[in-house]
Amino acid sequence: MWTKQAIQHTQYGDGAYGYLYRGDVVSLYETLNTYSGKVSVIYLDPPFLSGGTYQYKVKVGEEGYEKGKPEITLPAFSDVYPNKAAYLSMIKPILTAARELLSDDGSLFVHLDWRMSAYVRVLLDELMGEDQFVNEIIWIRETGGRATRYFSRKHDVILMYRKTRNAFFDITQAPLSRSLSRRNHMKRSVDSDGRAYRSIKSGGKQYIYYDDAPVYPSDVWADVSHLQQKDPQRTGYDTQKPVALLQRIIKTTSRPGDLTADLCFGSGTAPLVSAMEGRRFIGADLSKHALSAAGKRLSAYGFHMVREANMDEAYPEADIMSGIGLYTLSLTRFINPGITRHVPETYLENPLDTVDQWAAGFIKDGVFRAYARSVRSKLTPKLAAELTIPMLSGNIAIEIIDCLSDKHIYTYRTE
Repeated sequence: MWTKQAIQHTQYGDGAYGYLYRGDVVSLYETLNTYSGKVSVIYLDPPFLSGGTYQYKVKVGEEGYEKGKPEITLPAFSDVYPNKAAYLSMIKPILTAARELLSDDGSLFVHLDWRMSAYVRVLLDELMGEDQFVNEIIWIRETGGRATRYFSRKHDVILMYRKTRNAFFDITQAPLSRSLSRRNHMKRSVDSDGRAYRSIKSGGKQYIYYDDAPVYPSDVWADVSHLQQKDPQRTGYDTQKPVALLQRIIKTTSRPGDLTADLCFGSGTAPLVSAMEGRRFIGADLSKHALSAAGKRLSAYGFHMVREANMDEAYPEADIMSGIGLYTLSLTRFINPGITRHVPETYLENPLDTVDQWAAGFIKDGVFRAYARSVRSKLTPKLAAELTIPMLSGNIAIEIIDCLSDKHIYTYRTE
């Protein structure tokens, strides 16, 4: 028999890379306070005051991930505020928390666009100090339509501030190919070793720049591409940012082993890049869909997730077999009467179609420790029906996250 549990804390693997929390900086104040002064780099991609509502598009079942349909559209977050004052009231606690989290050698990046960047910069000058402003980075994009009544708005603004003058920064972690940099009509030549270079004379002196020698980006980033519609990175979560953008930010302002933070992590690009580059992370977001999307992207890494578990009428059909030092758990069906209000019955032909990810492990000391996990993705559309875990102390348990991003945890007991 499986019994539903109200367990909030899940540890995947060894949990070494970090924590994802559901909530805002107000509700998570005490939790975030434990990281005060310890974070090396913070990236924030908050709402832009665009007036829009944004979505999370989720494939349903194996067929959905293989063929693109069936797919359901869920509300991810709203960017609607009555006025600028309301927006600034929302963002000020986030920026204040970011300032408190930063270490003395830490840096803060706030990603905005033309709507609120000037207002937020004034606010950051007050919170961080005008002298701690570092850069206004222009990220050029070519996506979207073309305006006819004004010049098309084709860039975002990323405001960079430091905590103190001792902020860590290593530009060599963001090399560009010389061929990608501006050549300024320099003369092109080849030396005796066959290396191409460009040269220019100025003040009676010749300057030589080899094409294969690295150069480094300025504060105008035109070389980092936005995600196209069919980009394999895409998760279905609106406003997702590319890995390359966060790699440049995180690698230049932190060292391996450092702690990063994103207090509106959305699809989870900043936590993912942090893990990829050997950094630890903390992340917070109000949307349960953000937790689902980011958690899937981090499936190759050990981390913690803290969010509520549903206590509705859903239940699994699953079996346990014991072997030599191992348990094998087989999930055969997930029955959730409430999910049919959102997913047409024609989408539910396979008994596991509504399961987007699941994990097996043990509950101990109020934490579900997952030792095996399966998630649906473009690369792995078929969900593993069996998971094997070691025989350890604690109550055997499974976690199911369905296609509506709801989390369900169950423990096993015999009659």
